[in-house]
Amino acid sequence: MPKRKQELELPMIFDLRDRSDANMAAMTAFYKQHGYLCSPLLSAKACEDNVCELWDEVILRQPLLDEYRIKVRDSDGIELDPKHKEHRGKFFKAVASPLSPATRKAFTKGWPLHLQFGACADDKVWHLEGTWGVRQDPDLYALASSVIGTPDLFVSIDRAITKLPEQGNNELAHWDTNVLFPGEHEEQATAELASIHGKVCYTPSRVLIAPGTHTDEFQRQVNETYKPLYPHVNKDDKLVQLDKNKPDPMGLLGKLQLFRVPAGHVVFWHKDLLHGQKKTPADECPEYGAFISYRPAKLRKEYKEVCGVDEMEDRFQSFLEGKAPTLYPSLQEVHLYPNMFNIIPQLMKNRIQKMPQDHPMIQERTQKNGAVVKTLVRVPSHDYTPPKLSSLGKRLLGWREDAGAEEHEPMHAASGDAGPSKRMRGAD
Repeated sequence: MPKRKQELELPMIFDLRDRSDANMAAMTAFYKQHGYLCSPLLSAKACEDNVCELWDEVILRQPLLDEYRIKVRDSDGIELDPKHKEHRGKFFKAVASPLSPATRKAFTKGWPLHLQFGACADDKVWHLEGTWGVRQDPDLYALASSVIGTPDLFVSIDRAITKLPEQGNNELAHWDTNVLFPGEHEEQATAELASIHGKVCYTPSRVLIAPGTHTDEFQRQVNETYKPLYPHVNKDDKLVQLDKNKPDPMGLLGKLQLFRVPAGHVVFWHKDLLHGQKKTPADECPEYGAFISYRPAKLRKEYKEVCGVDEMEDRFQSFLEGKAPTLYPSLQEVHLYPNMFNIIPQLMKNRIQKMPQDHPMIQERTQKNGAVVKTLVRVPSHDYTPPKLSSLGKRLLGWREDAGAEEHEPMHAASGDAGPSKRMRGAD
């Protein structure tokens, strides 16, 4: 008999729609003890809408020659359009169900850049209507406020998740903070420790975490025990990754648990929680979703120190013009294409060969050795309209209702508060 597939456990699940004092206190206490939280958030229709929007605005708009362009067809061979009302259900089923090897191969050829990571950096991906619907969801905001301990928050401008089965790294167990040099960036660390990070899943997903590894006491033990084992880690490193070939005296790798996260759920984890990732098995559906985080509404001076751009100005310009921000929430630089394209030039060549050679994204650059090579650059979007924001959404972006805020107001939003849509509230 064939080996039966192991069923993954569900994480502890709460209901963030229940804003009673008792439930909010229970969720906050659980998060502080275990370092993660999971809750239903979006309806099946909202998930379908958001996946179709991702395909319509990002995946199907890859600037590729026709032979590489992804064509999603029904059983009769008709090419499906996610914008077509009668096609939408079939389209969603075709792209969000387990893929045949042939379909997965075809998707891979036409997939956005950052295929391996599973979260592209195309300009359109940062400000999709569905993503902003999640960001400004009142109940999600209430949960973040309760956990962080303040109503004054910023929401992250981050990427959507577009992860095909069998792509990405396996394991990569790490902390997103430098646990071996905890006092080197005290001001930034304090702000980050008060933040809450996670993802909303439009299709079934997975999360690899080690509950309880985020507490101050546990971090002190890790610092004392592992610092001698990782002499190559220096104070300027932004994260620490565990090496499975090194001694593991606290059994950290054994503490990692792989949970399944149902479609429509949001899962948050503490910034200091040991976590990782696993490849999605070939026989499971692609993963679609969005990364999301909240933090206290305080501008970081480090932002401008890193990139020379004021953080608030960068947030506004990203939103108003529909372009990628300069830095990720982690303060690392946003790149259109993976860094591996610079390390392995053939990867860049392979991508450019799939594109019309007169496409404006294809430019030339001069290398240090004087050689002139082709590269990819961003081009302005001419069909972007900023999504409407509720009054809450404006505050989460960083809108100030006092002097000077109106100069950042999108024209279509100036007439009043659009209020939360059905999709952002998760209703059918």
